[in-house]
Amino acid sequence: MRAHVSVRTLGIVAIDVGERRIGPSSGRLFALLLYLTSRRGHASSRRVVQELLFPQAQNGQAAHSLRQLLYRLRQLAAPIQADADQISMPLELVSVDWWDLLDGRAPAMSDLEQLSHGVFPGYSPDVSESYREWFETERAEISLRLSRSLTTHLTQLRGGGRWDMVDVAARALLALDPLSEEGTLARAEALAIAGSKSAALGVIDEYLHEVGETQSQLRVAPRALRRRISERLPDVSLRTTDDQLFVGREDAMRMLGAMGAAARAGGQQVLLVWGEPGIGKTRLLSEYKALASLQGGITQMYSCQPHDVFRPLGIFCDLVEQLLQAPGALGCDPGARELLERLVSTNTHLGTAREEASAEAPLTAIVRSLSDLVSSVAVECPVLILVDDAQWLDRSSLSAILGVFAGRSPRRSCLVLASRNRALVAGADSYSDSVFSVRLNPLAPAPALELTRNLLRSDMRGDTEVERHVLEQAKGNPFFIRLFCSHFLATTDAESLKHTVSEILERRLEQLSVEAMRVLESCVVLGKNCTFARLEALLEVPRHQLLRAVEELDDRALVQISDGCFLSSHALLGEAVIKR
Repeated sequence: MRAHVSVRTLGIVAIDVGERRIGPSSGRLFALLLYLTSRRGHASSRRVVQELLFPQAQNGQAAHSLRQLLYRLRQLAAPIQADADQISMPLELVSVDWWDLLDGRAPAMSDLEQLSHGVFPGYSPDVSESYREWFETERAEISLRLSRSLTTHLTQLRGGGRWDMVDVAARALLALDPLSEEGTLARAEALAIAGSKSAALGVIDEYLHEVGETQSQLRVAPRALRRRISERLPDVSLRTTDDQLFVGREDAMRMLGAMGAAARAGGQQVLLVWGEPGIGKTRLLSEYKALASLQGGITQMYSCQPHDVFRPLGIFCDLVEQLLQAPGALGCDPGARELLERLVSTNTHLGTAREEASAEAPLTAIVRSLSDLVSSVAVECPVLILVDDAQWLDRSSLSAILGVFAGRSPRRSCLVLASRNRALVAGADSYSDSVFSVRLNPLAPAPALELTRNLLRSDMRGDTEVERHVLEQAKGNPFFIRLFCSHFLATTDAESLKHTVSEILERRLEQLSVEAMRVLESCVVLGKNCTFARLEALLEVPRHQLLRAVEELDDRALVQISDGCFLSSHALLGEAVIKR
């Protein structure tokens, strides 16, 4: 009975003939088997095979040595078909591991990890010079086919925001083609978004050095990305592996990507992303902001807080202040610019000063002025504005911003709002052809399970009872999944996973030290104005004690740092603190 032959070229180099494994250490036996399997379904001339394997031997000796190798393969039940002139191996009895990566399906993380070591890693045949030439040609052809497939998949991963897999896929592509522009750019993007801007710039600089000064056409895209990373991508702290996990939102990211592409082509739109608290609206906007920043243009994200409801034109003025500094802003009408600058100059004053300034000009004039400013900036580069927790926007800001971006002007700009309130833009009926609303649904079962298993430590994975409790309680809500996994890792109490989210949040707060709790309360009260200096002045505690409290909160993932400010890790956590 003839055995099935399985060729392994990724991760390890070996050929399985039935239950027997033959490795490179088998010398010419492995070389012959590799050659025949590469030509599966096609006959090979005995003379050609003899010249590849025994180039120094006389014809009679070479033929005898080849017969011995074929006899050994038949002893292993290898499906050899041979006559006096030709040798072949049937196609249906041969499989090769890299074939599966060309069937159109998305490769798994394990496949990408294996690919990152290249094809035939560590194998360098010394059978003969002619065999080495054949092998290098074969490896180059396989690498080319895999590179084309991987490049397509890499584009899909980048569009879907799967930066954890982008990094591995980029390394795999560079292992196949060290001078791949797509692999280099994707690797740099993944490093930059993970918080390693210097490493990202180093990847691009190394590529530019390898390309050299003479091939100017190969230097355009890397130089443009280098400028965007260094100038437009904000400095962020290095993200942990858990922080990089972003699953189940590929469709939403592609939708935002399509909207951004339309905006760059002059199709202005407004999109409302709504959903329950913790469903991942903030994370979605953050991931898309990073991607859009790398694609070029002005990308600004504003996070609203409960007190913004009482700031007339507050977020509006924050937006104007940034746009006045953007390229192209000088092209704005002088009268419009003067009005906007007056609003911004009074925005820092509480009380009647700001209200009087906004009352001097009607809302229509304010809208026209901002519209002129956006148009001026959009001439230079696309404008993308993201507003998170827009349910806390004051009505004046909401009306003014919608009046600007929901119009029918053919300019390169778009506005994305994230809100718990699905009716936030219900009053924009007159702009129905340019205002869209989409619900961000809970994670599907497969991504929810993937997130759960990745968040649990390796020794906890496979505990189906814990996974079941997490998934049943979280119901596809990413924040709840993270909360339950973090709680279980801290307590190892599976029964406590049956408690409600509010109860678990309360228990986590009870575990904090007095100092850490005071710092967290201060972070919630100060909101996006919570700098270290303000914390120090407010709490009046020694610096080392404050640092210890901040470290405790950071270790428990209860705070995050954004633009130099300390924020509670989620609005739901802030609400739980306020209730205490």
